[in-house]
Order: sequence, then C-alpha cells, then structure tokens
Amino acid sequence: LLGFTAKIPRWAISFKYKAESAETPLLSIIYQVGRTGSITPVANLSPVVLAGTTVKRASLHNANEIERLDLHVGDTVFVEKGGEIIPKITGVNLEKRLPDARPIQYITHCPECGAVLERNEGEAKHFCPNNATCPPQILGRIEHFVSKRAMDIDSLGTERIRALIDQGYIANPADIYDLVSKKEALLGLEINTEQYIKNTDGHLYIALRKALFGLTEGISLTLIDNFLSECEDVDQKDKLSRFLDFAGAQGTRSSSNRTAIQTLKQFMSLEKFEIIEDFIPLAVVVSVLMGKESVDPEIMELAKGPKTLHDMILASHGAFPGAVLRRINRLKGNTFQEGIVKNMIQGIEASREQPFEKVLFGLGIRNVGENTAKLLARHFETIEYLKNASTDSLLAINGVGETLAQSIQDFFSAPENLELIDRLKAHGLQFETTREGLILANKKLENLRILASGKFNHFKRDEIVDFIESQGGIYVKAVSRNLDFIIAGEDMGPSKKEKAEQLGIKLISEDEFLKMVE
Repeated sequence: LLGFTAKIPRWAISFKYKAESAETPLLSIIYQVGRTGSITPVANLSPVVLAGTTVKRASLHNANEIERLDLHVGDTVFVEKGGEIIPKITGVNLEKRLPDARPIQYITHCPECGAVLERNEGEAKHFCPNNATCPPQILGRIEHFVSKRAMDIDSLGTERIRALIDQGYIANPADIYDLVSKKEALLGLEINTEQYIKNTDGHLYIALRKALFGLTEGISLTLIDNFLSECEDVDQKDKLSRFLDFAGAQGTRSSSNRTAIQTLKQFMSLEKFEIIEDFIPLAVVVSVLMGKESVDPEIMELAKGPKTLHDMILASHGAFPGAVLRRINRLKGNTFQEGIVKNMIQGIEASREQPFEKVLFGLGIRNVGENTAKLLARHFETIEYLKNASTDSLLAINGVGETLAQSIQDFFSAPENLELIDRLKAHGLQFETTREGLILANKKLENLRILASGKFNHFKRDEIVDFIESQGGIYVKAVSRNLDFIIAGEDMGPSKKEKAEQLGIKLISEDEFLKMVE
C-alpha cells in the first residue's frame, strides 16, 4: 500500500551497517588552491585498502577540521569512506601518538604563489587574495569561463589551457580572444612542457630521451625509454657512451645515428655546460641537427630565455632551413595541429554570441551561480547597471542575500576586473540583455522560483524551462525551501513530490500554470 519512491520501497526498513574503518599513518598534508582562491588541505596517507580500493588521500576541508581532529605530525589516523565512496579521516589513534609530536599548523601563505592567506570573518575557508597571478586560480578561472554552462568553448580543454598559460599566451579570459590573431604562432605550439628545464643561466635544456629520439632515425621512443630505464643508475656521460653502441646495433641507419651521437658527445665535452641529469642543452642538440662543427653561438643565444623549442623557432624568424626544421620538430612533444587550432578559433568566434547571463556566469564572481547569473542579468539588464547597483537594490531582489551582495560589490571594486570587462566588451561579448531576447509579454512569473517535474502536454522539457524564463521566472533544478511552486506533470517523480510536501511547497497542475500566465 505504501508503494515506492524512485529509489526505495516505502514499506521497507534499511539497516545501516557501521562503515568499514582502517588505520594508517598520516604522511603529510598538502594544500590545494581552487579557482576562487579557496585553500583545501588534503591528507597524504600511507596506502591502505578500504572497501575494495586503495586509499592514499583524504580531504581535510579547512583549518577547523584539522583543529577538530587535533591532528599532530606523524599521527596514525582512522579512515572511513563516507557513503562507501569518499575517504575521510574520522579520528586519531592517540595510543600511537609520538611523545614529542607537534600539532599541525595551518599554512599562512599560498603554496602556489606565496601570497599571505586571508580568512573572512564567519567563513571556514582560507583564501589566496592573489587572483591575478596565482597559477591554479588562473587555470580554474579560464576553465570556468570556457565551460559549457558559460561560454561553451569545448575545443579548449584543461591540457590546452594549461599549455597556453604556461607559455604566456593567456593569463585571463580576455586573452582567449587575442588568440584569433595568433593562428600562425599557435601552429606547432607544444601542449606539454614537462620535457624542458632551464639551467641557472636561463639556457633551455631538453629531456635526454627526446634528444636521442630527435638525433636518431629508426629508433622508437619506446626502445629509448627501455634503454634509459636499464641505465638508470649510470651517469649521463656513460649513458651516451652506451647509447652509441646501442644505436649502432639498431636498423639500417646505424651509421648516421652513431655519427650524430658521437658529435653530441664531442660538443658536450668541448663546452663547459652545466650538467643536469637526464637533460641536454637544447642548443647542442639543434647544432648537431644543423650539421655545425661546434655549438653555434647564435643558437646558444636563441636558446637562452624561451620556455620551449617552439618559442625558440618563432624567435629565429625562419633561420632554420625546411629540411632541418622537420628534424628539429621531432624534438617536440604533442603539438597544436592545424585542425586543433581551427576548431579553437571557431569555438572562440562562436562564443561571442553567448547571451549576457552566460557571460556574467563566466566571469566567475564568487557566489554567483548559473541561476543567480540569470536572475541578475534579467533584473539589471546591463553590466553597467549591475556594476553601479547599491547594496539596498541588490538585497531587494528575491534570492540575493548579504554575502552575495558583498561578493558582487567586491568584484566590481577591483580595477583588474573592470579592465577585463572592458577588454571583453571590445572583443564583442554580450554585456546587456536585449528585450527581444527576453520576450517578456508579461511579468506574471517575475522573480518566482519554479521547478517543473513530469510529462507535459503543451511543453517539452527544454521548452517549459525557456517559457518560464521568458515570463520573468527563475527555473530551479532541485526541490528546496526557496521554491515558490512546482508544476506537477504526469508521472512526477514520487521522491520530488514527497520532499515538496514535507517542505510545504505548493504543487500546481499544467492547466493551472497556463491559466496563471494567460
């Protein structure tokens, strides 16, 4: 008689078994930086098997949690999986605490950029205030800006964004639109820069594995990696000597391969280069590929300063002949090919047409989510009106509280954010809501928070969402106390209906809704 919800039988009683617990040493705590600058401490644990998987890390959330658990350096901790999924530290085995163990002190400076951390009154999280140059914040902010719910530039994934940031092409969302005029420079840009390192004088070095691959023909990277793993405990000079014999035994190009490696060894012995294990000066490798009799001073100068081989090639202004350039390009890792660049440019161009509400959401104002961005865009209609809004005018909007109002005003009080908006405007992004876009025939639903559930006779799922918003309403995706009412269609989910009844939220039929909006 009681029936079922979408997930459970109402007539049944569930027994919750005590979660499986494991004991393991706390090795260290690292601190991760989010896109808004929030700091999240993460515990590194000695690997332990728990509920079928090996657990190595667990979030500690904030400074309050570390204090509540009374964590000390070297503690042995109890770990469980919340909902059998998320690892969490539940306590400390005090019997195993070391006599001289010191309480863990929360960091005071950002682990990525060194800025002094801040903590707002009444908030649990610490924040890094350096949102302009802190690397994880830059990456997170741009990832958020290009995400599907914001500007929807799906050709810009995390690895590509990271490559563009690392190599100085973008530092904020406005820089994305400058890429349109840099198509030629982007072709051949390296996605991964881990194969490079610089010495103390700023000269660029390349990984030994890539150097050997670029200097030889007919020897795969897999073979080279296998060779290097067997010589892991041998110094670089001996590695090159051994590889000379190895190359001589491989394929039809053995003679030319041996010559290239012999020349590399000779150049390395003649010049007084700083030795960095597993890396070779890029200028030496390029000089060998160009058939020079010694390390070319001009190439040495070109290799001082750039972050990658691609930067060095661009700085040479066509100095490398075509045949040599093809061999030099083998030194690169994965690169931006013509198809990738074309898709990126097309995605960037198309994003200029995204409506104001999506641009506003993409700006990443703290506490402004997707629904709030729609609400603000509809209420203020232009970025200028929102920027100049008083606290009272913000608080007068249903759904805007003091924390959100303060976040909005903080954002617009920062000169760098105003400069960003000006640049995005210049690139043609939408910073006002047109009346045609709103189609507000009336305002029967203005500022009402509405959810629709079930099947409808007059609307498809996307259509009813668009219709509610076109009448000034705010569509909400989940049942909560903030809802004004729910439009209950046929076969409405029983769990949603039950929760709505528990919260006292009004349910209306599709016909009642149509009468309401005439």
